[in-house]
Amino acid sequence: MFKNLFTLLTLLFTCSLSAQVFYDMNDGNHIVVEGYVDNLKSYSFLLVTKSGESAIRVEVDDDENRANTDALREGDPVMVIGKVDQDQFEKAKIEASKVYIKRIEKFIYADSFDEEDQTFAL
Repeated sequence: MFKNLFTLLTLLFTCSLSAQVFYDMNDGNHIVVEGYVDNLKSYSFLLVTKSGESAIRVEVDDDENRANTDALREGDPVMVIGKVDQDQFEKAKIEASKVYIKRIEKFIYADSFDEEDQTFAL
């Protein structure tokens, strides 16, 4: 029930958003952006804004749901919900927690945890 309500509220909130420019790209910030899928890879894609003026890499990775990314196609209009990952000496990217694929009207779910920032005690 709450998951469906959250999804509905997210969609209503973001219907008026137009992701022409990526804003507030500080590390760890939550972000909701829309655009088109380009340069699709196994667990990531390039999100291109509707105007085509800017793009950012989106990681869609989750150990349990890797097959979900099979639903994405180049050129798909999508809405990405996730967290900004801005590591030192690297370009900013988005660690997606959800990607709404408008073509099939479904969400795919991922883990917005940044596995590259893990530290292990020895």
